[in-house]
Amino acid sequence: MALAPAHLLLILDTETSGIDAAEHHVLEIAAILYSVEHQCVLQQISTLIPGNREDNPAQFVNNIPITAVNDTPGELAEYLCRTITYWGKMAEYVVAHNAPFDRKWFKDHPIFASLYNQQWLCTCHEFTWPQQHRPGQKLIDLALAHGIGVSSAHRALTDCQLIASLFDRMEDLPGMIAQAATPKVLVRADVSFKDKQLAKDAGFRWDGKGKQWTLRMNPAEAEKLPFAHSLLEEDGTTVISASSGSEADATAGASQAKVASKRKPKSEPKLEEAKSASKPEPVEDENVLPF
Repeated sequence: MALAPAHLLLILDTETSGIDAAEHHVLEIAAILYSVEHQCVLQQISTLIPGNREDNPAQFVNNIPITAVNDTPGELAEYLCRTITYWGKMAEYVVAHNAPFDRKWFKDHPIFASLYNQQWLCTCHEFTWPQQHRPGQKLIDLALAHGIGVSSAHRALTDCQLIASLFDRMEDLPGMIAQAATPKVLVRADVSFKDKQLAKDAGFRWDGKGKQWTLRMNPAEAEKLPFAHSLLEEDGTTVISASSGSEADATAGASQAKVASKRKPKSEPKLEEAKSASKPEPVEDENVLPF
């Protein structure tokens, strides 16, 4: 089934007190309602989210004092958060850099649960940027590679604005979005320890729980990998093993069709949310701090 064209995107970023959604909290959220047709920002919001928190263990990264979080007017913060949720209902996709990280905070959330259930696109792993040096680059590095100045980082609205600035510069933004939204499968890099750099250079991340290098990608793109790999089911079981390239040719198309058959639109023009990849354990990865 052809994907419906994207007209509006909700670009979103969070700043959190850590990386574990069971122990830490969202301290700040920002969002931009972005027009694909006009390639420009329509509206933008940022707010700290008060909650009588005792500390911010990630202050050394995001520079958000916990006293500022607690002093933020609660009623206004809730109004802005609900506005972000409303924007999400208008947009075809929610977009974030390292989307699985941001998305996981919204599951069963009293305000943001509807955002969790939308389809997310990841600018870190699902987009191919003209000037990127390798898959999975940090947002700051991508911005600088495309001639975008960076005055500050690791505040939610600033990171949303960097994504919007990248979108502003793309010659075929609708095509890039369509490519990013195609069905993905979980791919495991079957590399030895001494060859792990091959997986890292291809954008794979270390899954500490599963003890493997994984990446969600288009099966057709997996054919081009220069090392042995396997296509996995969501539970981690192997569907297809291939050395590289030609050995996957006969099966990648069938696997892609299988994935596509599971994706049914919940309404036009929106699609059922994509299943997010599990968050890798923060080891051996320069992108370990996505907040």
